Amino acid sequence: MKPTTTRFPDRLGARLARPQSGVVLIFALIMLVVISMVALTSLKSSISGEQVSNNLRTNALATQSAEAGLRYCENLVMTAGPGLIINELSLTGTTTLPNLWETRANWTTTFAVVVPASFADSTVDATRAQRTLPMCMVERNPLLTTGGGTPRNSFLITSIGYSPDFSRNAAGVVVAGGETWMQLLLRY
Repeated sequence: MKPTTTRFPDRLGARLARPQSGVVLIFALIMLVVISMVALTSLKSSISGEQVSNNLRTNALATQSAEAGLRYCENLVMTAGPGLIINELSLTGTTTLPNLWETRANWTTTFAVVVPASFADSTVDATRAQRTLPMCMVERNPLLTTGGGTPRNSFLITSIGYSPDFSRNAAGVVVAGGETWMQLLLRY
């Protein structure tokens, strides 16, 4: 006798024989595009965050440089140190405040003092040394008393600090980095 076998329909073969619609391929391509867009967006965000962080660092270094300039000129005024240039401005007519600092052309060694590198650089690391040293300008600022007596001895100290990557082109236009201006009214 012959053994009887039950035949099951070949469902797998029937499935393979049907034409495929390619839905999985389309879905995979769409997911690939979405993942690529997310990756590009996060890359742009990361680069933007890095630029913001670098700008904050540059601004902080320029501010520290300007502070060093203020402290240097303040020290020169208090000790009447060598190299001190005190710019005199007579209070005549409508002029009530010193104004030499306002004009960019006045920031030469005739009116301003370049802060020495030994004072400006707070570190001995040569990679952090400033290419453009801070400058400061001292203007006598006589404060008139209310009773018409002798004016008080006071000085307006203005300082410009530069970031380590600061540079200008031949025309004097800033092309990189930043600068910070600070002022101090010193009375004694």
